[in-house]
Amino acid sequence: MAAEQKELGNAEFKAGNYEKAITFFTKSIELGGDHVLYSNRSACHGGMGNWSEALKDAESCIEKAPTWPKGFGRKGAALHGQGQFDKAIAAYEDGLKIDPALAMLTNGLADAKKAMEQEESGGMGQLGNVFSAPDVLQKIAANPQTAPLLMDPSFMQKIEELKRDPNSISKHLGDQRILSVMGMLMGVNLQTTDGMTSDGGPAEPPAAKKAAPPKAPVVPLTPEEEARKAKKVEADVHKDAGNAAYKAKSFDEAIANYEKAIAVLPDEITYYNNMAAVRFEQKDYEKCIETCKKGVEVGREVKADFKIVAKSYARIGNAYIKQGKFDEGIRAFEDSLMEDRTAGVEKDLKAAQKAKKVQADNAYLSPELAEQARAEGNELFKA
Repeated sequence: MAAEQKELGNAEFKAGNYEKAITFFTKSIELGGDHVLYSNRSACHGGMGNWSEALKDAESCIEKAPTWPKGFGRKGAALHGQGQFDKAIAAYEDGLKIDPALAMLTNGLADAKKAMEQEESGGMGQLGNVFSAPDVLQKIAANPQTAPLLMDPSFMQKIEELKRDPNSISKHLGDQRILSVMGMLMGVNLQTTDGMTSDGGPAEPPAAKKAAPPKAPVVPLTPEEEARKAKKVEADVHKDAGNAAYKAKSFDEAIANYEKAIAVLPDEITYYNNMAAVRFEQKDYEKCIETCKKGVEVGREVKADFKIVAKSYARIGNAYIKQGKFDEGIRAFEDSLMEDRTAGVEKDLKAAQKAKKVQADNAYLSPELAEQARAEGNELFKA
């Protein structure tokens, strides 16, 4: 019963239905669920901006499993959300003492340190700090009024700039889209006071049907944004050529084109992911892993979409599994799910865990049976 409630909660969490997910996770806890449920419920509270509740669940998770590093990641995220950056840093560092390589801890620590530096610098950056929270894109996506903005490339460029440099908020305050999102993140209305009279009372209803609001003006790109846009157009020509070669199974040609794309725009994670896919098809798993890790590195630098980073980790996991390195593969799948929970990666993780168990159960019998167990594990993973 507890497991069933947990799965229902995971499904609602993936759909962004945090309140429903909390209900299921709470029922699972009441039925005797483990520490992971407190971690999951903490993530739900964080998704809704309820950082005090997120912190309570994170601390409960740590109390029940003090050697499980992800509990410290939840605690760090909650403290970051409360603006307690020094305590967030301490929480992430405590987790890293247990697992120095866990991505959610290393990335969270970097974000918390950056936020603290920006807060100490003062100025307009204090307003812009709302854009540096770890879950800012999830919050924008979860709000029906702001979610459509994520499809606008010019808006996304501004968000990425604000995530990198909150002090740049001063030059974007004239953009109603930015004001709308900032107000949503802060829980206030930073735009107009439509609907209120001068004395603070509700306005009279309009006598006639309102005209459709004018479309938001196109905000001109900065010189830097224009330069990057031009480079991406050039690089995408090589990427498209690489995709065509990949489909035709001309793998060497595909790699050559992806390398050209990277040479033009070296901070675009998609090109690394595409090249890693070719390496995987060539069964050059070491090169595949190396390329994915480089993609994650450059993606972190430019705050790439978490879903794209998740794909990199998932491919790393698959490459490790092909090599029979189940521990490394399992960790990569877990890192992928921390970025973006998808049914496919969850299935891959379960298959890898099952294959590892088959290998462990049979390895002690003999070297020959150990090799057979490894092969059986790989077959289970493919199934």
